[in-house]
Amino acid sequence: MVEPISLNVRFLAREAGFPEEQVAKVVALLDGGATIPFIAKYRRDETGNLDEEKIRSIDTLLKAARRLAERKLSILKNLESSGKLTPEIDVKIRDAKTLRRLEDLYFPFKPRKVSLANTAKERGLEPLALEILSGELATENLDKRAADFINVDKKIKTAADALLGAGHIISETFAEKIDVLQKTRDFIFRSGQLVTERTAPPDLPAAETPTVETPKAAEKQTEEIKPETVEAKTTETEETASEPVAETATDDSVSESPVDNTVPEDTAVENTVPENTVDENTAVENTPTDVAAEVSEQFRQIKEAIEEKGLPTVQSQNTLRKKKKAEIKKKKDEAKAIQRERFEKRFSGLFNYSAGLRSVPYHRVLDIDKAEKAKVIRSKIKFETEELAATLQPVCVPDNHPLSDFLNGCLKDSLDRIVIPMLSRETRAELTESAEKHSFKAIEKNLRDLLLQPKLKGKRVLGIDAGIKHGCRLAALDEFGNVIGSDSVFIVSNAESQEKAGKRIAELIRNAKIDCIVLGNGIGCREVERCVAKMLASQFADTNLQYAIVNEVQARACAFGSFSKEEFPNADNSYRKAVSLGRQLQDALAELVKSEPVALATGAQFHDNKDKQLQANLVGVIQSCVNRVGVNINMATTQLLQYVAGLNQILARRITDYRRANGHFRSLEDLKKVTGINDTVFNQAAGFLRITGGPNPLDATGIHPESYPLAEKILDKLGFTIEDLRTAERVREINSKIHDAKITVLTGQLSEELNAGVNVTRDILDNISRFGYDVRDYQPKVNFRKDVIRFENLKPGMELMGTVSGVVNFGVFVDVGLRESGLVHISRMCNHFIRDANDFISAGTNVKVWVTEVDAEKKRFTLTMLPPGTERRQDKRQEHGEQSEQDGRPPREPREQRERQYDRQDDIPSDRRDDRPKRETRDNRGFRRTENKSEGEQQDRTEHRDDRRGGRDRKSFDRPAKTYIAPPQEKKLKPISEDMKKGKEPMRSFGDLAQFLGRVTVDENADKKKPKKEEKKDS
Repeated sequence: MVEPISLNVRFLAREAGFPEEQVAKVVALLDGGATIPFIAKYRRDETGNLDEEKIRSIDTLLKAARRLAERKLSILKNLESSGKLTPEIDVKIRDAKTLRRLEDLYFPFKPRKVSLANTAKERGLEPLALEILSGELATENLDKRAADFINVDKKIKTAADALLGAGHIISETFAEKIDVLQKTRDFIFRSGQLVTERTAPPDLPAAETPTVETPKAAEKQTEEIKPETVEAKTTETEETASEPVAETATDDSVSESPVDNTVPEDTAVENTVPENTVDENTAVENTPTDVAAEVSEQFRQIKEAIEEKGLPTVQSQNTLRKKKKAEIKKKKDEAKAIQRERFEKRFSGLFNYSAGLRSVPYHRVLDIDKAEKAKVIRSKIKFETEELAATLQPVCVPDNHPLSDFLNGCLKDSLDRIVIPMLSRETRAELTESAEKHSFKAIEKNLRDLLLQPKLKGKRVLGIDAGIKHGCRLAALDEFGNVIGSDSVFIVSNAESQEKAGKRIAELIRNAKIDCIVLGNGIGCREVERCVAKMLASQFADTNLQYAIVNEVQARACAFGSFSKEEFPNADNSYRKAVSLGRQLQDALAELVKSEPVALATGAQFHDNKDKQLQANLVGVIQSCVNRVGVNINMATTQLLQYVAGLNQILARRITDYRRANGHFRSLEDLKKVTGINDTVFNQAAGFLRITGGPNPLDATGIHPESYPLAEKILDKLGFTIEDLRTAERVREINSKIHDAKITVLTGQLSEELNAGVNVTRDILDNISRFGYDVRDYQPKVNFRKDVIRFENLKPGMELMGTVSGVVNFGVFVDVGLRESGLVHISRMCNHFIRDANDFISAGTNVKVWVTEVDAEKKRFTLTMLPPGTERRQDKRQEHGEQSEQDGRPPREPREQRERQYDRQDDIPSDRRDDRPKRETRDNRGFRRTENKSEGEQQDRTEHRDDRRGGRDRKSFDRPAKTYIAPPQEKKLKPISEDMKKGKEPMRSFGDLAQFLGRVTVDENADKKKPKKEEKKDS
């Protein structure tokens, strides 16, 4: 029986980069049911002050380690049941640190489908393969030994078939080697390139070509000829009898047609078919071809007669269905062609893209994935397979093996058929996975900044949902988000309607006493913006009334959600979206939690990452933001309460039901009266819930109820009581006293006197000194405006104010009031090097930008955050030859000229000759030491360390800097052998490679000539 696998906390701590004691404590708390926000805020003394991000990383590693342990146990059980488990394999599997290593160990034992190697083993060729690998066979005996395995019954007809099957077994053996897999992975990642190429467009449907009618086709066609009801009467004669037509219109065909096909008795159709004058004997003598031609001619005459009389034909339902399917297929093909044209225009820059696997940016990988999904490009990983085979040759082919050529062929077959396709797919999947992880980080950061937007306290808001076809919906909200007025206007139609709409909007603003207006950046937003700006300039010029534009994506997600439909069951989506826009401006956190987390995602390629991992990450971000801000339990909705630590959707619903039935909660202890909330749940959630105006003022702070006694003792030490927290004046006194005493020093004193944790004490001091503090108050505020910006007015150098709408690694997108957002590249964000834009700025930040380029055709424009005339400082890592002249150094020469080899010191130019005296250095005691040319002539100058700053001659630093280049050292290169040139022997260094490529020449007789020169010199 397989023994269970225990989790190694030491390895987990080493991988996480934290002390083992901290990781072990976090693991114990997580296993005990504690939530991450609770551990991060109220168990910092136990975890060593680990923040929430670090705890989440430990939790992620813990889950991955447990999944690895489960996979190990599953593999061990499979091997044990199949009888392939040995003590050595058991130890290797248990010691595997990564999932990749584990899968490599399990790869030789993994059950496969029918393969060439398995087929060869079934035919009894495995002994031959083992003999070849062991080196027991000589080259001259190989064919003779292979002939012994000929068996016609097993489809081994010749010795070549036996060798081919043995080669397949050896190829699979090479592919199962762990060293081969690992070295191939390293080689692909080191030298591989991601290459794309454009795919050929699909073939257009073939044009319809006329077909020759056969008797059956003609007969089928005549079945579809069914005259409709004819009102005009014709003279009935023997020549115009309608019998032939009646014969073709059978009862079945008539019943299929929805048209009345009955012909009145007094109606006749002229029959142009000649009488049948052929007797039975003549018909027997006729050939089938003549009969078919005759029948075809008769039906042709019938068709001409019907067309001549102008009688309409009725098609069968089968024919109509075929035509309808053909039309639908044609429309689909046209739509696909238009869609492909749009994708080709969008991804035209990826048609011939090539980049190293280590340097391809993550957003480019996601673009390639989407272009491949659209079937406009095809990507592959390209590298030198010959060089890879030479690298793996020492691993698979022993030295001096008698059948080395045969084994080299098996190695090449193994790489081409098994290893390279498998690892190329694996590497490609890892690229996408890594790109998605980077994209997730950007999405999570944008969502965090979006949720933590500051509240618009005490303001009445008018939300306007812009619309073209059905008009614009208006929703006026009071200070608490309740709807106090609504209307619908048409703005986009013409100037007269815009004037009327402006008057109605102004009337609603005056009646509802609106303080600000909010618009969504959807279709028709700019037309509504111009109308609102004109209305503000004409009717509210003397007031401070302004408008703001927010992202409409989140408001649409909230409006289409189930909660919004439950709140406004009889309203349309436009009305609900206008309400959501206003509430989003008033309190973004309380409003945005009503929608699905993935619907709130904004960032690079967020639409391509709607999977479970992204969903879980975004839920964690929402939980972090909700618990960081805190929730007023008497005003929060069910959607907001469900994200509180320790609560879920069921408990949140029970809390709101209890509040609706029994009134507001008076204290946090009343929370225990709700069904399902026990001591454990209360302990997790109580610290993140708030109650204002209750009997205990501490319920309105972030202090956990378990620390209330300690908070009272701290207030008593400071000379205050809990009741002092009810007045703003006393709170300011508490804040001043803590600030004057220096909170760090005061924390240490109180924690020592009260025998409490340092972090708990500091948290209590922060909460009582900043009573009523909201973390969102210090976040970037929404950018309000009164005027309108047009795309036609953009000019290079124009100064604008905008709001960062999205952050990606390579830059930020800024909303300056246009439908399109402008891009600020990472190189134009500040005057120093930035590796990632997320480390410099966040979404929602108001920034001042300047226009750099405007593309009117594509409706694109680029911006910069550097004021005009600002020169970007050169980075230290700039390329050779790009130094500016401001630093006092001339530009460096090209690499080819700098890498010139000098045989002697005298050949070095005088400006590069290193004949200056040795520099002054300092020893480890801080004294200066002068090094002279001759050894032993060193003298110490005992000077104080401070003399390095004050006692030195300042004039020495005013001299212009000089660049000294040390003379190149001669390297003795050993000539490469003939085997190296043929690829039979690996290269020893890059010098050998340079010789092979012809960049360096080495004289093979240099070593023989050198002693003669030395002897001559000595003489």
